[in-house]
Amino acid sequence: MAASPLFVGNSGTGDYRASMIAKKRSSKKRGQTRFRPSPRWIWVLVSVVMVCIAGFGLLSWAKTPTGQASLLRLGVERYRDDVIIEVERALVKVLPSFLAGPAEVGTTGGDVAVDLRHDWPLADGAPIRCRVVSAPDTLAFHDLQMKLGTELSPLGAEILWAERLVRADRPAAGETGSREMLRLDLGLAGRPTHTLLIHPADTRTPTLTWGSGRERPLRPSDLLGETDQPTVAIIVDDWGNGDTAETRAMLRMNVPLTLSVLPGLRFSRRYALAATELALPETPLARQGGEFENAEQVARRIRLERGCPVEIALSRSAPPRPIRKRREVMLHLPMEPQGYPGVNPGGNPVRVGMSREEIAAIIHQALEGLPGVTGVNNHMGSAATSDRVTMDALAEVLAELDLFFVDSMTTATSTAYDATEAAGIPSLRNRLFLDQAEPSVDGVKSLLRRLVASARATGFAVGICHPYPETVAALTSELSRYEREGIRFVTVSELMALQAESLADSAAGMQP
Repeated sequence: MAASPLFVGNSGTGDYRASMIAKKRSSKKRGQTRFRPSPRWIWVLVSVVMVCIAGFGLLSWAKTPTGQASLLRLGVERYRDDVIIEVERALVKVLPSFLAGPAEVGTTGGDVAVDLRHDWPLADGAPIRCRVVSAPDTLAFHDLQMKLGTELSPLGAEILWAERLVRADRPAAGETGSREMLRLDLGLAGRPTHTLLIHPADTRTPTLTWGSGRERPLRPSDLLGETDQPTVAIIVDDWGNGDTAETRAMLRMNVPLTLSVLPGLRFSRRYALAATELALPETPLARQGGEFENAEQVARRIRLERGCPVEIALSRSAPPRPIRKRREVMLHLPMEPQGYPGVNPGGNPVRVGMSREEIAAIIHQALEGLPGVTGVNNHMGSAATSDRVTMDALAEVLAELDLFFVDSMTTATSTAYDATEAAGIPSLRNRLFLDQAEPSVDGVKSLLRRLVASARATGFAVGICHPYPETVAALTSELSRYEREGIRFVTVSELMALQAESLADSAAGMQP
């Protein structure tokens, strides 16, 4: 009995300690649960850290040339000056003369001041820096362009437009350098910062005008005379058959002629090589959007589409005088006549019902032996030209090859002119043949008189003849007299160029 209280007391103390330990453990567990972060808070913390890192990275990127160019492209104008500075640093590496020379103007070696530095204003108030600079002696234009493109690429900039220009002024005494110059537009896509006119180091600074006050480009009438002068183009068919006294006499004529050469004959290539430079300031006219454009107009339209608005006009001296003995070469394309095959137009003619591919093969084969051909007219072809489906197929081929077409009008039912004109191909109709089935000198003179009368009445006329003795005699006797009376003789391309200029001037005069 005496031991009982001791047992009870020991048991109570153990229970108390166990209870306290349990409370501490419970309290510790509750504390651990209270401060443990949830997965959601972990992701929030990670996101904040990532945003901070990205923000610091963006700020650092914005200080780089590539970042500034990208932000400017997105419309952040505050970086424009920084981009210009980086572009000009690249320019100086390739073109040390970019920062050299007079600050405002230079001279051409005479008394003419040349604006070397110009700021072309844009609508948003950020000008394009226009500069005239000389190229390094040891760097060709092609290499210069490649090297500059390499320097601009890491900056996010590029060459937006490149164009070769030819000086129109006369060389200075002792000046033997190239007459070619290089225009470059630099900047971001659609956002130019610089326009450069680069000339060879061994040539004087060109005389030029920036802007709307530019000199009008050279036009056909500057070389050939006003468009309202009665104009005649004479086509001589059937070249290639032989070398005769008549063909030699034709080639000696001091008047522009268009030679239409039959393909695949012994002398075909020889006469094709008789082509000369024509009195045309540009390449042949092309139709774009229903209007005629020359090469300069096409280049300008593409340049403007690329966002390069600066206009450069190079001052020129008097237009060059074209040679009188000009020769243009056409393909005299054999086509199926009525009565074929009894009536033979020659080997491999275009026949009724041929596909576009078949016609293309014939023309490509013909052109292989006729370098310098600019257009086509039909040899015979009264059946083929009367079939519109065949002529539509021919027109597709001519459009792809950029060749004009003259309908010889060997039949009144010809659809060739309508088909080619509908396809947007520069086209003409023959007014009459100067030498009929049994030509005579008086007969050719009479028909030539009718052709000239047509040109006086309508402004332009096309006539076709052949290298016959009677034709040579009549033309030799009459052409110089008609020239003295004010008739202008030209080649077919020259006639088309004058027609297009006249139409363009008429359209401009009708606009309000």
